[in-house]
Amino acid sequence: YFLENGLFMYIWLGSQIDPTFVQSLFDLQSAANIQPERCRIVELDNPISKNVRKLLKIIRNERNSHMKLFVIRQRDTIEPFFKNYLVEDKGFTGGASYVDFLYHLHREIRIILQ
Repeated sequence: YFLENGLFMYIWLGSQIDPTFVQSLFDLQSAANIQPERCRIVELDNPISKNVRKLLKIIRNERNSHMKLFVIRQRDTIEPFFKNYLVEDKGFTGGASYVDFLYHLHREIRIILQ
């Protein structure tokens, strides 16, 4: 996942991330080698590196200040801080979220079964 809050940018890496992705983006053998607060996106000649660097450049150009990048791995001590920024969006039509949908579906099934 990629997230920015206007002050910082974060890249979250799951514990099962493909080592090829890590190699293509950070020029490291595994996510275990990443230092979250010192990590940099290395300029490499591959599509993943080019696309991520392009995205970061676009976002930084739209902001008034240079946002520092943090890389957060699943189960890092800073992961709960990152998760506080995550919210579930409502549907495109302003409808229920997926959790709301499941709740109502479960309720309807219970009514039918009674």
